Amino acid sequence: MKPFRLGLLLLVALAVASPVFGEEMRLPASFMQGMELFRKGMWQEALEVFQATDAEENRVLKTDIAYLKGYALVKLNRPDEAVNSFGTAAESRLVGDWALYDMARIASDNENNEETIRIAGRFLKNFPHSPLKERVIRLEAENLLFSGKPAETAALLEKNRIKNPDEKPLALFVLATALEKTGRTKETYRAYQEIYYGFPDLPLAEKARKETIRMQKKYRGGFKVGGFKQQIRRVKILIKKGKYAEAESYINSVLRTRLTAEERSRILLQKAIALKMQGKTKHAAIVFRNIINKRPKQHLRPRAIYMLAKLYWNSGESRLAFRLLSDLIKDYPADSRAGPAYYIKGRIAASKENYREALEYYGTSAKKYPKARTAESALWEIGWLHYNLGDYTQAEKAFRRHIEKYRFSEQRPKFLFWLIKTVAKEGKNTESLMEELMENFPFSYYALFVNGIPEDIAQVKEYSPAADGRIFASFMAEIEEYSQPFRGSPKLNEKQKWYLDSAKNWMRIGFGRRADKLLHLLENELPDSTDNLIFMGYQHHRSGDYSRVIKHFWKVRSKKFEDKKTARLIKLLMFPLPYWETVGKEAGKNRLDPRLLLALMRQESAFNPYAVSRANALGLMQIIPATAEKISRKLDMKNPGSENLLDPRTNIKMGAFHLASLLKEYRGNVAPAVASYNAGKKAVKGWIGKFPDDGLMEFIEKIPFGETRGYVKNVLRNYGIYKEMYKQKNRPSPAMQN
Repeated sequence: MKPFRLGLLLLVALAVASPVFGEEMRLPASFMQGMELFRKGMWQEALEVFQATDAEENRVLKTDIAYLKGYALVKLNRPDEAVNSFGTAAESRLVGDWALYDMARIASDNENNEETIRIAGRFLKNFPHSPLKERVIRLEAENLLFSGKPAETAALLEKNRIKNPDEKPLALFVLATALEKTGRTKETYRAYQEIYYGFPDLPLAEKARKETIRMQKKYRGGFKVGGFKQQIRRVKILIKKGKYAEAESYINSVLRTRLTAEERSRILLQKAIALKMQGKTKHAAIVFRNIINKRPKQHLRPRAIYMLAKLYWNSGESRLAFRLLSDLIKDYPADSRAGPAYYIKGRIAASKENYREALEYYGTSAKKYPKARTAESALWEIGWLHYNLGDYTQAEKAFRRHIEKYRFSEQRPKFLFWLIKTVAKEGKNTESLMEELMENFPFSYYALFVNGIPEDIAQVKEYSPAADGRIFASFMAEIEEYSQPFRGSPKLNEKQKWYLDSAKNWMRIGFGRRADKLLHLLENELPDSTDNLIFMGYQHHRSGDYSRVIKHFWKVRSKKFEDKKTARLIKLLMFPLPYWETVGKEAGKNRLDPRLLLALMRQESAFNPYAVSRANALGLMQIIPATAEKISRKLDMKNPGSENLLDPRTNIKMGAFHLASLLKEYRGNVAPAVASYNAGKKAVKGWIGKFPDDGLMEFIEKIPFGETRGYVKNVLRNYGIYKEMYKQKNRPSPAMQN
């Protein structure tokens, strides 16, 4: 039996046996066949199977099938037929909210305003807690407006203030149109202004701008243009959304208006940030200089000095950076950036091997500015520098000082680990330190590799021909067995019970994302107890939202459990086996260990197939479109484009090929291959040349890019845990050694 088929049948068997709403749900074989076709997007075939399924005796199954039929008919572009199926599904308390919403949407698309309003009213009466509520209100408002009822439209939207950022801009536009029709022009103008300044990254913002210009002309002025506070808000939102060029263009238009000296400095600072983020470092430096030199008394000057110094430092112009940092410390010794300035001066001095000078700067940063965000990092640099110079006594003092001072720091495992290494170098006992590291940080990179990274994790010399289906079956069986004590629902009110029941039902019929939204609402309302955490973690796992499971269980990662089964359950949920068939297939093709592929995927996206980074890296393996284009040429396949990169099969295929190529280049050595996946080959080759004789853990700790350093540690940690948890026979991989 194929691994995927085995896993699918196991999931279906679990759905059959799961108690839903206090009863055992028995699913006909034809329903399971229809669901498999439905998941594959074979809408006509699934529709035919569902039509032949007898579900008259089971009301829940009947309404579920009705919804699935309606969904398939919409996909087949037969919306009028879909309405009948949705009408049956609307009687369900579990899928009825979506059925009514889909009916309302179809009616609205057909310009049947009265029918849309009627369905929306029924929805709001029957499903007041549905996450679709604001979407339905916005739809009802649109159709009230189209029906020539602007006063009712405005009343509805003013009574129900929409907060969802996906719905709010369009709702505001509808409200503005309705308000103008009722003669409330000042409120109309304010609504358009809210769209323009609050949602500048959306196309609707430009429409709102045109409407404000129209109103100024039509009503001959009388409306205040947004003030500086709104303008700076708009700029910051554009920068936050990664719209740097748009931010720069808008800032230039603001600079042509009348501004105070303070306002001009603030907007110029944002311009410098936008330029820097576009890679226009020379232009950004000019703007920073403008702020520093022309306005010496204003309070933004130290911030501009510090940001310009960092810009020079990151651009390799350390001499200019050093001089600016010295000016900052001299002119603004009490400023919050003085401590970080000393720290960066220490980094610059250390890079030039002026170690005594570096230690002085680090010491001043840590002692004189203990509340600065760099104080902890300065202590690390002191200890790390002494360690690499062989001065273990001073290294131990610095590491111990951190452990005593920062008891709840996320950096504690790192300091503990290198303190253990330091103390061992001095020939002292490390037992108590080892015990703290292993007990309090069991899932950390440092606890896993306290005795060094094992050779079979440091270097890939073998590969798995395919992901073993028995591993997946065993994984699912263990989760079902160990989760039994936590299956009982917490004490829930009616709303919370609906969230859970509806989520379970959506899971059962393959709509995990809908289930996750409901579970998220439920999670926010439950008390923060260990039993509730495990209960919700299990529910998130069943919905397929692995990223939330990982985030969720990080809250209990350091708790000690006497029951080994509970500890095992948490570990299984934190390190799952999603997309196991595809992972195994692509790993086998590329002579990769599938567990390494999962380890990297977990770090890249936390198994979220829809993940999109600020750098526009997409999907499970976070593939940048430009990289995808290169890979597609090598694989002799069509360039997938951004949309198809979100498809798990395509994304894993490209990510596996890219990782395998990097492993071959580094002869199977995992750390540099993984670092190159994150930072690029050019940077990694430079680091290897700079630290050629260091041990592996020392090399990783010296990676200059903080993001890449943490990334490599976490991937290795993931790989170590996956290898320990899921044993699998491998084969020798000559490609990794050649």
